[in-house]
Amino acid sequence: MNIRYYAYGLGITLLLALITLWIAASNPIFSPHLLFYGICLLSFLVFAVMGIAIGLKTNNHRDPGLFGTSVLSIMTFKMMISIFLVVIYVRLYADPDKWFVLPFFLMYLYFTIFEAWALIRIGRTAKTK
Repeated sequence: MNIRYYAYGLGITLLLALITLWIAASNPIFSPHLLFYGICLLSFLVFAVMGIAIGLKTNNHRDPGLFGTSVLSIMTFKMMISIFLVVIYVRLYADPDKWFVLPFFLMYLYFTIFEAWALIRIGRTAKTK
């Protein structure tokens, strides 16, 4: 599969996340948390690129279970880091409005949908040996 295909998907996902951040910047509930959203966006972007790279690398490995294991590991690690980011942010800023997580969850959802779509596509293109 052409890597450009995944780059377009990642670009659309990034565009959706940036639109979400733009809307959040114009809302007084979300605007104080833009640095947090930026850090989350960068971490989601890193995990998306890492997930695709690992998926492409392990897809046609001689161990057929390696692809599934690596996909589940990346998704689990991303979830754990996301929870860690939110918990640390809430601990550092003791009184954030509970709605501050809405843009975070939207970005998490965008990137999770993209990663699932891309990794399913990669998994379906396995070479038969």
